[in-house]
Amino acid sequence: MLRSLVGSEMCIRDRYQRRVRGTPTFCVMAKRSRAAPALPPPGMRVLVTGGSGFFGQHTVHHILRCWAGCVVACTYSSKPRLTSPMVQLFKMDLQAKESVEACVKEFRPNMVIHLAGVRGLKDVELSRSINLDGLVLLLDVLDAELGIGKYQFSYPSTDLVYGSSESELYESGPRASDLAPIGIYAEEKLMAERVLLDKQALGLNLVLVRGSFIYGWNLYHDTTYDNNFFIQLVGRLSRGQAPTLFLDEWRTPVYVDDAVNIMTTASLKFFMDPCAAGSRIFNLTSGELITRYEFGLEVCHVFGFDKNLIQAKTLHTDPELQPLALSRPRKLHLSDALVRHELGLELHGVRSALEALHEMQENLQCDGYFHVTSPKRPKQPSAHLPPDLSLLTPSNKSQG
Repeated sequence: MLRSLVGSEMCIRDRYQRRVRGTPTFCVMAKRSRAAPALPPPGMRVLVTGGSGFFGQHTVHHILRCWAGCVVACTYSSKPRLTSPMVQLFKMDLQAKESVEACVKEFRPNMVIHLAGVRGLKDVELSRSINLDGLVLLLDVLDAELGIGKYQFSYPSTDLVYGSSESELYESGPRASDLAPIGIYAEEKLMAERVLLDKQALGLNLVLVRGSFIYGWNLYHDTTYDNNFFIQLVGRLSRGQAPTLFLDEWRTPVYVDDAVNIMTTASLKFFMDPCAAGSRIFNLTSGELITRYEFGLEVCHVFGFDKNLIQAKTLHTDPELQPLALSRPRKLHLSDALVRHELGLELHGVRSALEALHEMQENLQCDGYFHVTSPKRPKQPSAHLPPDLSLLTPSNKSQG
């Protein structure tokens, strides 16, 4: 069975060599790698927790399109937004052991991409119970059911664990023990990183990614769900509103297709060869350092909005905003060198990503809120075609 092969280094390496010598087909969602990527073995079982979230929906869609032959499952906490014959759905509560065990026992994943979690809860204890205790519970159940080292595990952290830095940040920079996170969310993420690194020392096949803000359209959310800065910004500009954006806060925002490509490429690399050389930590980044004000001007340029609507404001030199400034790093420049050279990926700059999003908006006939509205699923989809947006249709009754 495939599960027994995952734990066998020789079998995995043999499969890896056969795959890279083959002629894999390419997915067309984002800029591709310079070399033909390896494909996962048929029947590989991938569990995406938090598949209803912004990052989760794009991850599920990418796997369906690009990893032919994989069996995909995703979890949700309240109501599923995804209704697809290509995806198994599990309701999972990270605070309930029985719920986690039921999912793992039934699906028995070979790879877990853990995107489930909460952010911004006023109840700090509840937040840590879900994000930290829930992570530990999931890992313990996976180890008990599958065995330590018998599955690949990927986890997204945040660039906020770095604190703030005037220099370019590389994955080989500060150790987790030397980082200085800003804010409760970043503190939880760093604690989660330490839990995972401790597990890695015991045999966990781990990939960590640290991301800046990720932007793009939703795939199957309702039209009131503006869950990233880009969608909020385009929505306000389309209504003639004047957003205020900071001039003195720099980030390296990443297009969602590139973010998913980075995580899945790294995950597959170490699934195929758990002993592969190289970093286990990757930045989710475009490598392009830009302020939110400059990002807003780029949106206006590409989408045809009046750039005079964008109101500039300083954050870190305004005495009245000092409490807010203390909770937000002034500059975080995540390097893209490792992603390009070790994973062999080509990434979008902000302008080219926005142009792709604008073209997608026109081709997919987005609604007035500029969210992507998935076409209705055809009655009899062609078996030879790859899964497409038509297989990611929203549930009419789904809200969360």
